[in-house]
Amino acid sequence: MKICFISPFGRSIHVEKWIEYFSKKDHDIIFITMSDNVNKSRERKVYYMDRLPKIFFWYNLIRVFFLLKKLKPDIIHFHYIAGISWVAAFLKRYSFILTVWGGDVLPEQDAFKRPFSRQIITTCLKKARFVTVHSAFLKKRMIQMGVEEERIKFISFGVDLKIFKKTPLVPSHFRYLKKKKVILSIRIPCKAYNIDRIIESFRIVSQKVPDSILLIKKYLSDRTYLRYLDGLIDRLDLRKKVIYIEEMRYKELPLLYSVSDIVVSIPYSDGFPISILESMACSTVPVIGDLKEYKDDLTDGVNAFFTNINDIHDIAEKIIYGLNRRARNKVIQNNLKYVKKHDYRKNMEEMEKLYYEFSKR
Repeated sequence: MKICFISPFGRSIHVEKWIEYFSKKDHDIIFITMSDNVNKSRERKVYYMDRLPKIFFWYNLIRVFFLLKKLKPDIIHFHYIAGISWVAAFLKRYSFILTVWGGDVLPEQDAFKRPFSRQIITTCLKKARFVTVHSAFLKKRMIQMGVEEERIKFISFGVDLKIFKKTPLVPSHFRYLKKKKVILSIRIPCKAYNIDRIIESFRIVSQKVPDSILLIKKYLSDRTYLRYLDGLIDRLDLRKKVIYIEEMRYKELPLLYSVSDIVVSIPYSDGFPISILESMACSTVPVIGDLKEYKDDLTDGVNAFFTNINDIHDIAEKIIYGLNRRARNKVIQNNLKYVKKHDYRKNMEEMEKLYYEFSKR
């Protein structure tokens, strides 16, 4: 089949994994994106749309429209309904599949901030043959937005369980963590992810667990916010206890998760991040915000420890409890079973079946 993927996020590992899988299955892959730093291997044809001032935004939609007319793909699959993916609202002769991520359809994540965005996104959802989601919460939201349940399919981005698993090997650059209690802030440093509250709660943790260390991902950070975090770390006298992690290759992440005891994620709103699932597969225990987005998929005390994102004392308490061997062992065993439903290859097999079903109609 000739499959055309369209997404504004050409550098996203989610899109890359999807394309890589179907490229290896001998499908003819086309990728239309806004990002120029993408994998342009022989297995795919990449078409890059220019980043233009907002006043010329519609120009790229017109380009994508005529490009589809020229390429005549069997399958058109949009990832994330924003930017060039809005062309879906104006397709009449072509059926297509949409994969929603969360930030593109959730008003609490500013999905409808741009002019006409609500109308365009609603039209895209209405026209899609199938809409795929990766969480029960997103399925509920799609139904609330008028998508019939029979058009909604659960297809996870997936965890590659051949890569993401607990490893006893500790690389040389992580050996200083070997006898420490390691807490990992799993999200990029920006205000929406409340990294400052994680740092404030860690001060309490470090007082009660002296051998604890906090790791914070530094790459893709908001520079202004990062400067604020630096000042906060100094004010709380945590400079020797908080360590920034520079960008790592995707296949190195299991090493990072394996040396971590706890991963913390406490955003204001979320779309169920795959990074939490990947850390679960590596036997790391999640401490996550008490959000409605998680509660249809995860259970407090069973898969993770839920915490009040506005209470640093509660966050600290849940982190400390998650370091308790008996409590964490129960969660780890539950999660090793749970992540199997998010197995990357099994979910891509289901997606391929959906493509064939789509192409027969």
